[in-house]
Amino acid sequence: MAKIAEESLYLKNGESWKKIINYSKGKFRIKLPQSLCTEMNYTNFDKEVIGNSEDEVNRKWKDEYEKWINAIERVETVIWFKADFQGALLKKENWENWNDGKYNPYAKANTNNSMAQGCWEFCHDDINFNNCSSLGLMLDWCVLEKKTICEKVSFKILRGRKRALSYYNTDAGKYTEIEWTQEREDFFLQLDESFALMIAKVYKALGDLTPEKLIQLTESNIKLIGQ
Repeated sequence: MAKIAEESLYLKNGESWKKIINYSKGKFRIKLPQSLCTEMNYTNFDKEVIGNSEDEVNRKWKDEYEKWINAIERVETVIWFKADFQGALLKKENWENWNDGKYNPYAKANTNNSMAQGCWEFCHDDINFNNCSSLGLMLDWCVLEKKTICEKVSFKILRGRKRALSYYNTDAGKYTEIEWTQEREDFFLQLDESFALMIAKVYKALGDLTPEKLIQLTESNIKLIGQ
């Protein structure tokens, strides 16, 4: 890599910076200032301007600098969430599809599930995760600061369940994004607390289940979670 030119400049933020034009692989190159890249949410690929001539690369640098000076920053607060459910209760309008015309967890018409099997198989046509018949919920949510500059978006986690976000392009499609309000954040907090208490209750009853404890539970008429 050959150095073609070097110039000392003061940037819009008062920072002293050296603009260096290098030549390599048949192209003229200028690495952009780190402060510019940070504020403009540039990735590694965007942190350099490349031209076929010294004039072209200088023109591209000036365009980037002007864009930085005139950039409009928009900051929003948003909520990301995703929930995977498995194991569904059959909707009333689908009861007629069962062998006896009413909700029955054993068998469904025109399937391999039959009364004779004695399998406790809930219908999961309405809520389905990996076609699994077990029951469960996996909930993930967080409140983020969403910063948009020249159509480039970055996120900063403020609070919530999600502790370690990977790159935006990797995770974004997995979450539903909604505008933040205090009421919505409170809803997710209350949902977290409700499920935490439910899980604690289930674990207390079943977490260290022994045959003796099972007999005691079945004979104690313990109140179920949904009752």
